[in-house]
Amino acid sequence: MFCILCLGIFLFLRMLAKGVLRMLSFAYKQMVYKGIRPDNFTYPSVLKACGEQLDLGFGMEIHKSINASSLEWNLFVQNALVSMYGKCGEVDTARNIFDKMPVKDDVSWNSIISGYASKGEWGEAFKLFESMRESGVELNIITWNTIAGGCLRTGNYEGTLKLLCQMRMSGNRLDPVAMIIGLGACSHIGVLKLGKEIHGLAVRNCFVEYINVKNALINMYCRCGDLMHAYILFQSVEAKTTITWNSMISGYAHWDRYEEASFLFREMLLGDIEPNYVTIASILPLCARMANLQHGKEFHCYIT
Repeated sequence: MFCILCLGIFLFLRMLAKGVLRMLSFAYKQMVYKGIRPDNFTYPSVLKACGEQLDLGFGMEIHKSINASSLEWNLFVQNALVSMYGKCGEVDTARNIFDKMPVKDDVSWNSIISGYASKGEWGEAFKLFESMRESGVELNIITWNTIAGGCLRTGNYEGTLKLLCQMRMSGNRLDPVAMIIGLGACSHIGVLKLGKEIHGLAVRNCFVEYINVKNALINMYCRCGDLMHAYILFQSVEAKTTITWNSMISGYAHWDRYEEASFLFREMLLGDIEPNYVTIASILPLCARMANLQHGKEFHCYIT
């Protein structure tokens, strides 16, 4: 019997690993029907799949099963419930579970903060962040990045940079996500010196070749007026994405460098890169400022 139970759990978890969500409900019910009790590893695994696939209905079904089991107050299970409800947009339910948890760890706090963040409820996310700090729970890079990203999204650029500074002082290294957030803040307030410092960190940590980091660097140099360094970085990108082209074109457009922006736009087309609304929105106002109706009409063709 033990071997059959082990085999059932093994096959079920294999299915979870492969992400076969359509068969998940059936497999779970079969497992329970055969007398295989889900444990504190199985429940979180199933709930994680529900959260990733936004399957709230099945997640609620699992929640009912948990309430009828002896694992209702298990920390790992509770964390998985908070995360699942948060990802499915049911942040009030997630908060209700979170508030009732007798013990909370960093995963608990990160899950509820992420839930509010995903709904754009940054005010509550910021309050929870402060409560987390006061509770003495260690802040990890996920927490810092979520809140710093929230400050960036809400226009608190100085607050973003302050948080990243505190993050480093607490012993956490900036990862590529944190660097992109920091470069975004530098771009908005024109802090070239700090942007260069982040560039140096990216080089030393071998993150500079990450396309998203390089795109953020190009955008930062452009917005801060250092078009020469922006173009050097742009030229160093072998596989340029639409974002790469847009960053450089919008940089030239921002500083009224019409000839360079127009040249890059045509180079973009020759490279079989399809312009999007960001490309056109960058270059059309430049045509208007330069009173170039003919080129404006040409660029307008790409959105009609």
